[in-house]
Amino acid sequence: VLKAFGYSNRDMAGHYGLLTGLIVLIGVAVGVGMGAWAADALAAVYMEYFRFPAMSFRLQPQVLLLAVVVAAGAAALGTYRAVRGAVSLPPAEAMRPPAPETFRQGWLERSHLGRLLDQPTRIIVRNLVRHRLKSGLSVLGIGLSGALLMVGSYQFGAVDDMLDTQYRLVQTMDINLYFTEPASAHAVAGLRHKPGVQYVEGFRNVPVRLAANGQDYRTAILGMDAEPKLRRLTDARGQPQRLPPEGLVLTDYLADYLGLRPGDAVQVEVMEGHRRTLDVELAAVVSEPVGVSAYMERQALNRLMREGPALSGVWLLTDTSQHPALYEALWEVPQIAGIGLIGEAEAAIREYIDDTVLIMMAILMLLAGSITFAVAYNNARIAFAERARELATLRVLGYTRGEVSWILLGEIAALTLLAIPLGWLLGTGFAMALSAAMSTDLFRVPFVITPQTYAFAAAGVIVATVLSVLLILRRLRRLDMVSALKTVE
Repeated sequence: VLKAFGYSNRDMAGHYGLLTGLIVLIGVAVGVGMGAWAADALAAVYMEYFRFPAMSFRLQPQVLLLAVVVAAGAAALGTYRAVRGAVSLPPAEAMRPPAPETFRQGWLERSHLGRLLDQPTRIIVRNLVRHRLKSGLSVLGIGLSGALLMVGSYQFGAVDDMLDTQYRLVQTMDINLYFTEPASAHAVAGLRHKPGVQYVEGFRNVPVRLAANGQDYRTAILGMDAEPKLRRLTDARGQPQRLPPEGLVLTDYLADYLGLRPGDAVQVEVMEGHRRTLDVELAAVVSEPVGVSAYMERQALNRLMREGPALSGVWLLTDTSQHPALYEALWEVPQIAGIGLIGEAEAAIREYIDDTVLIMMAILMLLAGSITFAVAYNNARIAFAERARELATLRVLGYTRGEVSWILLGEIAALTLLAIPLGWLLGTGFAMALSAAMSTDLFRVPFVITPQTYAFAAAGVIVATVLSVLLILRRLRRLDMVSALKTVE
């Protein structure tokens, strides 16, 4: 009609393009505001935990430009086909009622399945098959939003699993005691009789610089018993490992960083005592979710240091009910330089993760949930707008309200059910990529996906679809058969 009044193709393209642009502008304004608020809060967290004297968020022009370009580009790609279709129509054809589609017998009608399905269900299947591109894009959109929900749920479970592994399986002691200087092994005997002490295990800690293949890393070699009870070493499957009598043991992250495999030589520069640089064989690799460490059997480390059976400290397994008396007794021991409480260390790292990683996960899940609802609702709303005339015609022909509702809602349900497995597949891939990307020297998020993770993603998609269906049902109940069947004169 607009073209019949003399509007050009450029005017039409500008009209529909600006309609999309207005939505993008509003979305960008809201997104930039919320993003700046979240970034400022995250900068405050970094300043607190990394002890920066000052750290403030500044909105950089290139970041803002990138956000606008991504949002506008996605919107332009999504509306290009519709705008092109509106522009290319001649006025006479645009004002004419749409011609009925040409139908022919398909595989469904010829198959045994087609004879088993009722008429409304056959209509659903035909519509999905005849609009393959639209159906495929709808399934992909819902599947991607479900994948985001799965990634957010995976991170919650993976972080909990990481901390549980570190503080329930690897570190089973209650207290770390550090000596002012290396002490003899006889120090362990005196600590066994302190109040509440149930088990004592000594360790030797030596600061070193490890180098190999052009890479180096400063850490410490932790010398322990061959089969430590309070500070276990585990493989990738979580099974306890025994320390070899000779050679160095590295965490898998550190071994990969230095480009080492068992049997390779590691250059060890000792940073205390007799400062020497020597080559030590990498005997084994262990898997740990938190920290980057190196290990040796304690007597082998003592020989490396050219010393007797010296200890840098001990680990204690204690009765927590007797901690006040134990702390008082330890306060009287002059050679103890520091006391570390494992429970407080766990609480501190959980607080750090809660303030950073988990908050980002919660934001991701909020975004994923809103995207899931938006995709499901828009898909349902567009399907209703396109088929309102058909649905009204079926009502006039005698179909009940329930049968007409099933034709529309059954199509949405079919798309959702097809999207859930796709979301699981995409979410698993995203989770694997995220697990690799989040591997740092501070912690490594394990790739652990439970059935609950898949269930949560599926439930999120289903809930979003149900909410959108309820909104569409209101429109179906108000369907005006007379106005819907009117044709353009």
